[in-house]
Amino acid sequence: MDVKIIDSIEKFYLIKDDWVSLEKRVDDFQIFYSWDWAESYINNVLDSGDKLFIIMIYEKNTCIGIFPLIFIEREIELKKYKILTYLYRYSVDYNDIYIDKKYNKYSILKKLMNFIHENSKYWDMVELKCLNSRYGTIYLIQDIISKFPSLNLISEQNVITPYINLVHTNDKANLSNMREIRRKERKLRKSFGVDIKINSEFNLEVWNKFTEFHKDTWNDSMFKYNEVENFYKILAKKMENKNCLEFSYLTLDNECVAIHYGFKDENKIYYYIPVYSKKIKKNLSVGSILLYNIITYYKERGIKEFDFMRGNEAYKFDWTDSVSMNYDLTINKN
Repeated sequence: MDVKIIDSIEKFYLIKDDWVSLEKRVDDFQIFYSWDWAESYINNVLDSGDKLFIIMIYEKNTCIGIFPLIFIEREIELKKYKILTYLYRYSVDYNDIYIDKKYNKYSILKKLMNFIHENSKYWDMVELKCLNSRYGTIYLIQDIISKFPSLNLISEQNVITPYINLVHTNDKANLSNMREIRRKERKLRKSFGVDIKINSEFNLEVWNKFTEFHKDTWNDSMFKYNEVENFYKILAKKMENKNCLEFSYLTLDNECVAIHYGFKDENKIYYYIPVYSKKIKKNLSVGSILLYNIITYYKERGIKEFDFMRGNEAYKFDWTDSVSMNYDLTINKN
C-alpha cells in the first residue's frame, strides 16, 4: 500500500476521479463524504490559514482510503499549537475515514494511525470530531491508539444523533402526537390556503426566505456570512444535479412559512436544516406539519432511514428513541 499526501488545491483537483470512484465503494457512505461537499467547502469556507493534509491510500494505483485532514494553528494558554484535524471544521454532522469496503477497516486504520504517529514531529495535537458510534471507526481508533505508549488519547461524548428506521416508524413514534399533527393540519387547511411541497426543485425565492428565517431565529446565524451562504447555495445545485437535494416547504396563502434544506440518497433522508417563520404563531405547528409530511412522503417511497442528525431537541423523540452518539477524539503526545 502507498500513501500520498494532498497538501495544495492544485493537488486536490488531481484526485477528483479517485475520490469520486471511492465514494461508490465505501461502507456506510454519507453525503458529507462526497467530492461535491469537499470541493464546495474548500472553495468557499476553508479558512485561509488552514493547510490541506489529505491522506490518500492506494493499492496497485487504486485509491482505497481517504483521510481528509488539515493543519490549523490554535493558541492555548499563550502558546501556539499546530493541530491536525478534519478538513470540515464546520458544516458536517459526521466525519469518518473513507475506506473501500473490500478491505479490512482495522488494518487500514492501523496503517493510517502509524503514518500519523511516524509524522508526529509535524503536529502538537490531533483532533478528530464528530465520529459517530454507528460506524465503528471511533472504537477501532481507540483500540489502535491504546497500543502506542508515546500517545495519549482523550475520548469525549459530543452529542446524540437520533434517527428513524422508516420500516418500523409506528413502533417508535408517539402515535397520539402524530394524530394531533394531522388534526392541526386539517384545522390549518380550514383557515388558510395550504400548500406543501415535498422534494421540490431548488427555488431562489424560497431560498431567500430560508436564509431570512434562519437569521431571524439565530443571532449568530452562519448565513450572515456571504461565503457560507454561497457554499450552501452552490452545494444545493450540485446535490440537485445528483438527485441528492431534499428541499421542502409549506406555504399559507402563498406565503412561505416553513422550509427544510437537507439531503437524500437511495437509503436515507438527512434532516439537515429546518426553519420556520417567527411571525407565525407557534400553536399552528407549521414546522411539525412539514416534518410529518416529509417523513410520510419518503416512507411511502421505500426510503429506509430518516436521520435527524445532531441534537436532542424534544420533537425528535416524538418520532423515535433510536439514537447513536458523536464522539470527539484528541490525541496528544506523552
